[in-house]
Amino acid sequence: MPFFKEDSGAKWHLALVIALILTGTALSLRWTILSGALMNALTERHLGTFIHTNAWLFLLCAVIVPLSVVQSYTNGTLRARWKRYLTRTGLKLYFSNRNYFKLAGELDENAASSRGIDNPDEILNTQIGSFTNNMLYIITDNVNAIFDISAYSVLLLKLSPLLFFATFILVGLCTVFINRVGKRLIAMESFIIKLGAVRACRPFLNFEQLPCETCFCVCD
Repeated sequence: MPFFKEDSGAKWHLALVIALILTGTALSLRWTILSGALMNALTERHLGTFIHTNAWLFLLCAVIVPLSVVQSYTNGTLRARWKRYLTRTGLKLYFSNRNYFKLAGELDENAASSRGIDNPDEILNTQIGSFTNNMLYIITDNVNAIFDISAYSVLLLKLSPLLFFATFILVGLCTVFINRVGKRLIAMESFIIKLGAVRACRPFLNFEQLPCETCFCVCD
């Protein structure tokens, strides 16, 4: 991405975000192991092991809570940094070569029949904010999922190899099933949206001259 290529500090900022995610995954895995040890101590009535495990859990909680705050702050600052970069780049393109007037339709030769874009500056701000939020969410969510799957897969493989492979096969089958069903649901939803757009545009169209495929959701 141009942002991480042109901004040298952005790479280190992203590396810090990934390092915090990795640390959170390690602490979460450690919490799971200690929780299992705590339940075993309760079942076997080992008071010493119970107290020792509780002490480690309290210490781990004292580390996880500040780490979550730091991780949220780091993600927010990276999001703001990315948004600031895209806003500057977008504004340069917006004001260069009189693009503002082109978007508004004021330099169009057929301005009488062309309405242009309403509030392009507001749309630019909204789309940049939405893009940065979604992209950072995708990056952090995918990295977090990869770390979690890797860590807990190793743990499950050590506990029971047979259960690990059975879970792996089950997850693979469920993924294939959801993928196929999801494609059909998306196609069905797209058809319903197009059908609703055509019905909304029906009073404005002459269907003897204009096919339905040319009707979109921008009718006035």
